Amino acid sequence: MEQQKNNLVDYLITARRTKGMWVTALVVIFVIGVGVAFGLPPVYRSSATILIEQQEIPQELVRSTVTTYADQRIQVISQRVMTRANLVKIIKKYDLYIEEQEKDPLEVVLEEMRKDIEMKMVSAEVVDPRSGRPTMATIAFTLTYFSESPTLAQKVANELASLYLNENIMSRREQATEATGFLTDEADKLRDKIADLERLLAVFKEKNVNQLPELTQLNMQLLDRSDTQLLEVERQLRSIDERKIYLNSQLAQLSPNNTQYTETGERILSSMDRLKSLQAKYVSISAIYSQDHPDLIKLNKQIAALEQEVGEADDSRQLRVKKTHLETELALAVKTYGEEHPNVKKLNNSLAKINEVQKNVPDTIDESVSKQSKPDNPAYIRMLGDLEAADAEYRSLLQKQEELLAMKQDYEARLTNAPQVEREYRSLSRDYESAVMKYREINAKQMQAQLAEVLELERKGERFTLIEPPQLPEEPVRPNRLAVVFLGGVFSLVGGAGSIVVSHSMDQTIRGATGIQSLLGSAPLSVIPNMRNDEERGRTRRRLWWVLLSLCVLVCAAIAIFHWLVMPIDVLWYAGLRRLGI
Repeated sequence: MEQQKNNLVDYLITARRTKGMWVTALVVIFVIGVGVAFGLPPVYRSSATILIEQQEIPQELVRSTVTTYADQRIQVISQRVMTRANLVKIIKKYDLYIEEQEKDPLEVVLEEMRKDIEMKMVSAEVVDPRSGRPTMATIAFTLTYFSESPTLAQKVANELASLYLNENIMSRREQATEATGFLTDEADKLRDKIADLERLLAVFKEKNVNQLPELTQLNMQLLDRSDTQLLEVERQLRSIDERKIYLNSQLAQLSPNNTQYTETGERILSSMDRLKSLQAKYVSISAIYSQDHPDLIKLNKQIAALEQEVGEADDSRQLRVKKTHLETELALAVKTYGEEHPNVKKLNNSLAKINEVQKNVPDTIDESVSKQSKPDNPAYIRMLGDLEAADAEYRSLLQKQEELLAMKQDYEARLTNAPQVEREYRSLSRDYESAVMKYREINAKQMQAQLAEVLELERKGERFTLIEPPQLPEEPVRPNRLAVVFLGGVFSLVGGAGSIVVSHSMDQTIRGATGIQSLLGSAPLSVIPNMRNDEERGRTRRRLWWVLLSLCVLVCAAIAIFHWLVMPIDVLWYAGLRRLGI
């Protein structure tokens, strides 16, 4: 069977045939739309506008510790305001969402309340004081609360605005206080650190008082001076040593005693002279007498006594002189070559032998000899005094040399340890200077933070100002009943048209000559028209009247809805006349 082609005439015929069904669908959908429009509860909106005012005191004079942008701070404040505790407190205070609390858990109710709260930023193009460039900045924001009750909408919006204002003040003060406390703690820590470093520096300076870097030049000068003095002492020692040798040689050529004479003018010989005289006499007599002669025996005894006297005294004196000479040479050699030098060992051996020889000389003999050989020759005594003075000066110079050597070693040790001491001293000084610099910086920031805290306490900084408090809404903002009614009308038309299309597509009846020709492939022989009687024509007129009456009712209903929800009819009438210029 060939598919029957549909055209607009077929749909119109179907519409006329099924006018009862699509009119019913149209009316039902429209009535449902109207019911929805008037069945939804009204929702009121109350808004508060909060202005973000800049700091009164110029930032060049007092810099605030709150450096975040206004929109960031508003988002943080929103998170703090929208906490569970604050929202529950508002719900209990104004008895909100009573039905929702009965059937839904509290979390769902809180989420619904968060949806009813709306915040919008108000931005404007301003010049950023930090970069000097124009930028978009938030200068204000609005807080809105939606509620089915206009009174509750106003009260809750006012409560939210108060929470935002108080939270802003509290958060700014907390930030300023935290900044001041943080800087105070840091300053205390740095002060303790500086005290510790000062104590370490004092201990270090006390321990290395002569090795500090600033004394390096002085130590070098002292070392040079010590070298010069040491050289001078060594030169003086050599000079005194030469003088002592000269004095000893001169002293050896002098007789300790003067030549003495008796009352008769005869010369009193000394022991040495008498010894020489007796020895000469013994030589001459021995040529005359035998050895057993009493005179020779007597001379021998006298010569032996004198030899013992002269020889012992001379040996003792020579030993002391030689010992003094060896001690002087030994001290000089030790200072020059050290203890292990062969010359030093040789001098030590010689000195030990002299000491051993001196031990064999009886003290009584030495004392008697000293008494007997006490010098009285002025030249000898002067020479001996000069020698003793030279010895004293020599010992004094040796002591001074030892002191200078000790000082030189001390200065050399200072200069040797100076690099290590300087490194440790520089490290401590660098830490100390760094800590002091950081402390000054933190102290300056602490003072600024304290000023900023005072600024926030006296509310001279950036603040929120409620420039437009929440008002009692007079009209609901939703639902838009006219739009809902309009959509209901559109849906009713669509529903009616859809019912016509569905009826036409589901109708399998063959209607008209075209249908028969499409079905059989040939035109019908004749067409018999529908002949209606009086009863059918009367029923048609009644249906027409019902349709006209329904249209009148719909028009009246639309006018009433427009009058109640959009604009009074008289106002619309005069507005139309004014637009037309009548």
